[in-house]
Amino acid sequence: MPLDILSQVGRPLLIVVDYAETRTPQLHALLEAVDHDQADSPVRVLALARAAGDWWTRAAQHPHSQALAAAAVTPVTALHPAVDDRATAYQQAVGDFSTRLHLLSPTVDWSALLPTVLAPAARPPLDGSEFDTPLSVQMAALLALLDATGIPQPTNQANSLEGRLLGHERGYWDKTASSREALCGERTGTQTRALAVALACMVPATDRDDARALLAHLPGLGDDSAAAVRSELATWLTDLYPAPAEAEWGSLQPDRIAEHQLGTETARERSLFTRILTELPDPQAAQALTVLARTSQHPQYNGVISHILREAVGTAPEVLGPAALTTATRTAHPAPLIAALTELTRTTSDVALLCDLSSRIPHATLALSEWAADLATALVEHYDSHNPDLPGLAASLNNQSVRLTGLGRREEALIAVTRAVEIRETLADRRPDAFLPDLAMSLNNQSNRLSDLGRREEALIAVTRAVDTYQTLADRRPDAFLPDLAASLNNQSGCLADLGRREEALIAVTRAVDTYQTLADQVPDVFLPGLAASLNNQSGCLAGLGRREEALNAVTRAVTIYRTLADQVPDVFGQDLERALQLRELLRPLPET
Repeated sequence: MPLDILSQVGRPLLIVVDYAETRTPQLHALLEAVDHDQADSPVRVLALARAAGDWWTRAAQHPHSQALAAAAVTPVTALHPAVDDRATAYQQAVGDFSTRLHLLSPTVDWSALLPTVLAPAARPPLDGSEFDTPLSVQMAALLALLDATGIPQPTNQANSLEGRLLGHERGYWDKTASSREALCGERTGTQTRALAVALACMVPATDRDDARALLAHLPGLGDDSAAAVRSELATWLTDLYPAPAEAEWGSLQPDRIAEHQLGTETARERSLFTRILTELPDPQAAQALTVLARTSQHPQYNGVISHILREAVGTAPEVLGPAALTTATRTAHPAPLIAALTELTRTTSDVALLCDLSSRIPHATLALSEWAADLATALVEHYDSHNPDLPGLAASLNNQSVRLTGLGRREEALIAVTRAVEIRETLADRRPDAFLPDLAMSLNNQSNRLSDLGRREEALIAVTRAVDTYQTLADRRPDAFLPDLAASLNNQSGCLADLGRREEALIAVTRAVDTYQTLADQVPDVFLPGLAASLNNQSGCLAGLGRREEALNAVTRAVTIYRTLADQVPDVFGQDLERALQLRELLRPLPET
């Protein structure tokens, strides 16, 4: 369905986005199509995720995401916190399952089992924390009915709800496989079928050929003589768990059962799943990493999953490194992925790979912040000890400074950027055309780090050098460097204002306004936001000097620009407009009494 139709919806419509942490592009497209500025809009979006993390922060910062930024994150608490409520839910689930199971297995008198199953002595204890979730209550109800039939189950099953349900599910696998001649041989016994189901839980096959290729990884199914078996096994999986539209087969449901099946089989065949993972292309690799990360949240599987991820990422870093990085920003359970990336950073000597990973890290990230700093430090150490590449060392130091700042390690961040400035000064002395822009950028960074530490005079010196450098560059190539000059002038104005040098601060920000005005006259879509922000700053400087009328004129210009921008992209500029309106209201003359 084209999303544009959502703007024409006339009746209340709730759109639920499940696994929102893995579907941020679709979520953004949905929000762009829904007009959230209309208070009476009948469309509402409910995003469900296992947790709010990096993915939520980045999603809320995206254009067209003002609705996300303003939305509350609501943790889902226990549906039935009281034991009596759980008992009531259990009793209802038993009755509902009895009705549904009769449709599936009419030869069993399910209703006759109810008195036995619902007897107080037969009811499982429901006071444990595992029954905080309705799913656990429902699994216990289903197991009570299935166990009451007296049908023998495979031995060596775990006592957990998930393990017991998987025992019944394995009986279903054996029953459905027994009717297929190609699945009755030695190659496709119970263990092979369990591996095949776990594989399907981990990797969505894209088509029939891909399904057969994935199954070829299983023991005994790799040679040509097993072609017919692989084909029949693929058909069996597809029939067993129908596929979504974009895949050949589906997965066990609910996810908790799938995760336990995958965890059980990875513990049994760790090397096999490591090898499969190393041979997956993207985006299958990203999907597999997502499922494995979810599986790792279960304590009994954390160790084996972490080992698989470390081994696989280290073996196939070109594909799995970027995939692990991306997945770590989307999943609610990034720890084993970050551990794998950290191990890769520690062990690899492939600097090109590390540089590529560094370039892919989001500028703002909480989940990856520690690893991002470690990666930047690893690149600095490499350039320091192995490679006399001064430009690469300076760039790594600048990046290291940014990452250390994100961790609150301000002193170390300043040390790093100061080294970057010194190296780039040397390079710029030799080849100014090539390295003056980098020097100016590091000077800006250095000024910010000095300001963070309260060293305001030094911060002003650094940003003034950045302004002078960008002025030189802009005189030669205005199209390339006027934007950087304008931004640096804004920073310089802030440093001067912090030192109480208000007149000079006004001069700097006025230069920024004039520069942005020139740029906005040429390319308004790009530079009007910078002009509006500078006008806001200019208004503050004027107000601080008691020149309220001029301050009012400046902020009124900012309001006019922000209003135009907010009409076009309300999610991005609505809050800026609101702040400018508030400042204008403060500057307006009080009515005479």
